Amino acid sequence: MEITRRYLLKHLRIISPLLANVVLNELDHWVESQWQNSPIVMENGKERMIRNSLVFDRSHGYTVMRRTDLKEMYIVRYADDFRIFCRNREDAEKTMVAVTNWITTRLKLEVSPEKTRIVNVRKRYSEFLGFKIKVRMVLVYNYGHGKLNIL
Repeated sequence: MEITRRYLLKHLRIISPLLANVVLNELDHWVESQWQNSPIVMENGKERMIRNSLVFDRSHGYTVMRRTDLKEMYIVRYADDFRIFCRNREDAEKTMVAVTNWITTRLKLEVSPEKTRIVNVRKRYSEFLGFKIKVRMVLVYNYGHGKLNIL
């Protein structure tokens, strides 16, 4: 059977997101291990009851982590398209270097310099999967307690 270029491209388009998920799953775990699942967070987290469920609360662990020199980062990924969110520009620059190095050395993949950039989502939006992501402050008045909350 002869495989035509059109047949190959059609099937590669279907399988490409699946292959990206398999390969980049390791990136997800690595980024999460740097902050969200760091041993410091896990050691300082506490189990507590929320309604009828026992949950592991990491907030105290994050508070401890913010006193260190570690970079706070969170990843959102779909196939080969991802965003990593950081608190400030300095952390974003360090994270970009670390993630780029990790992808090139560990996964042996090329990172596109044209598509790799830092965006301050408090000032400009970042497009991700057709959505425009921007941080904005929302003021909410809590009538029951007479408080003004900033979300």
